[in-house]
Amino acid sequence: MKQAHTMRLGVRSSLLLACATCQPVFGQACPTLTFERENYRVGNYPWAITSGDVNGDGYPDLVVANRDDNDISVLINTGDGSFLSEYRVAGSDYPERVALADLDLDGDLDLIVTNRTPNNFHIRFNDGLGGFAEPIAYATGHTPNGIAAGDVDGDGDMDIVISPRMSGDVWLHMNLGDGSFGEPELIDVGGGPNSVSLEDQDNDGDLDLTVINRGSSTFSTRINNGMGVFQDHRQYNASGYPWAHDRADFDGDGDLDLVISSPFWNELRLYESNGDGSFASQTKYLADSEPMGIAAGDIDLDGTPDVIASNYSSANVSILLNQGGGTLQEAIQIDVRGLLSALVMDDFDLDGDLDVAVTDVDAGWVRVLRSECAGFCVADFDSNGSVNFLDVYGFLSVYQTQGIAADLYRDGDWNFHDVYMFLVAFNAGCP
Repeated sequence: MKQAHTMRLGVRSSLLLACATCQPVFGQACPTLTFERENYRVGNYPWAITSGDVNGDGYPDLVVANRDDNDISVLINTGDGSFLSEYRVAGSDYPERVALADLDLDGDLDLIVTNRTPNNFHIRFNDGLGGFAEPIAYATGHTPNGIAAGDVDGDGDMDIVISPRMSGDVWLHMNLGDGSFGEPELIDVGGGPNSVSLEDQDNDGDLDLTVINRGSSTFSTRINNGMGVFQDHRQYNASGYPWAHDRADFDGDGDLDLVISSPFWNELRLYESNGDGSFASQTKYLADSEPMGIAAGDIDLDGTPDVIASNYSSANVSILLNQGGGTLQEAIQIDVRGLLSALVMDDFDLDGDLDVAVTDVDAGWVRVLRSECAGFCVADFDSNGSVNFLDVYGFLSVYQTQGIAADLYRDGDWNFHDVYMFLVAFNAGCP
């Protein structure tokens, strides 16, 4: 393995030297966004969705919370981006959110569910094949909603943060190392926390806290001191009963900005980060009618994160492409059908672009949009319609700096998978 790695570095270095005077512009983009559509039956009122490889075959599966059926639907990926018929995991009680994380450090993804009626969340350990054990419940605040899992205290295991919507704080549950959890710590954030996430906001290597407070029309951030203690509470206005959020580096300055869905105003709000957990400005963008679910990712493969939102009342999703510098273009509306609540983006067919799955609470469907990027040539890094030596140089240049355009496997890492996918695409040429 070391020898192969050394050879790859040697080839890259010689290419860089050979092209020291070349100045092509690299970062290919999908010229036309097209989607293949498939529908999958799940339970009644599928309110929340997430994705992850639950059976260990390397393909992302779908997990859906059926609120009116008090259970969970699991849809296994067949390997080409389509899914088998659901199987149900019973034992939830008005499930609000679902998440996947390796809680017991055995290498597979376990299930986390917030249950509204008994005011608890439960975990189910994965047997490694996608089978989930009986639930283990933990009490949490009133009307538990959002879930975030991450190692907040740096001890190597996954902790859990829950946002109870009828409170003014989030509940931090520390992992004891075996997938069990101790007494919670309550962290003040503001009225009606609805959505919560963990990410490194100040680039110091630990996970900080972002919370969307629907009840008070605000959002809050708290900075981690490195040991799981969240300090420096900052709160910002987000009028219009904000619902959900995601974070990504939209302006390319190395820190994570924030995008929020605001169903009341039919808009999305993008907040530019200062890099220390604070924010400089906000920009409003129209979506369609009642945008709820939201996700950030590089939809058109140009190396910058875009935004997609599911519009509850207009039966469509809005795609806002990043035109560079953190400015989003006018929304492109993709018709879907139904009352659309939550969505998730992932590369379901492992073809190098991001697909979308959205829940239709009206009819009990998951509606999958598989991106096809019509006319797109993955290996054409200088966008001239053909592949040649300059595209190899372009890929290696972007790969060396860990640019998004070189993460062809779309897993957040830069490794053999990306090189392999580039070589396959290069050998195939352009259509």
